[in-house]
Amino acid sequence: MALNPNLKSAGKVRESNPYVIELGPSAFYSEVELANTIAHEVNHARDFIKGGDAPESRAYPAWVWCGSCKEYSHSRHVVPAWWINMDSIELSQLHARPDNLNDIKEIIDKWVNECVSKTAGEKTIVD
Repeated sequence: MALNPNLKSAGKVRESNPYVIELGPSAFYSEVELANTIAHEVNHARDFIKGGDAPESRAYPAWVWCGSCKEYSHSRHVVPAWWINMDSIELSQLHARPDNLNDIKEIIDKWVNECVSKTAGEKTIVD
């Protein structure tokens, strides 16, 4: 394992050297985040070592953050083809502890509701 202070993601394994797991600064947010990152990257390393690829072309990390209790949940999801990111949120604003987004949480909730309601035509998921 190697610390890569410039890595934007929590972890990375490269096909060219699958025996090294790079860890970015966000991997060290908590013990849980570090353990999840290592376990996740080990799976990629095994795929590369076996001669295969380590596909994630449609699976992306997702964080659900509660600004009140300061807890989050981390997982991976397939992003629906209809999803559109908010242009008003810069990538640099997204990190392991996004307290800065609390100021615009109503705008974010409205955006999610609009995206979901346009596609589902049913009750929205954020009320």
